[in-house]
Amino acid sequence: MRLSSFDTRTPSSVPLLGLHGPRNELTFGWDVLAVALLGLAIYAFAIRSRLPAEQALEYVGDVTAEEPEAIDASG
Repeated sequence: MRLSSFDTRTPSSVPLLGLHGPRNELTFGWDVLAVALLGLAIYAFAIRSRLPAEQALEYVGDVTAEEPEAIDASG
């Protein structure tokens, strides 16, 4: 089911999912608001479920440590 403000005169369907074209139930503005709210909800979930700082630093390691010199493979 497509709810956004697409042209309802264009017949389109996805038979496997039971979609039968746009329904034009969310007009322009409301569809943008719905996507923005969904994005904010995902962002809030990501912030709440992030790793603690200590564990993230443990995974990253010491970023100030120098790496050994690269070996020149051109020989």
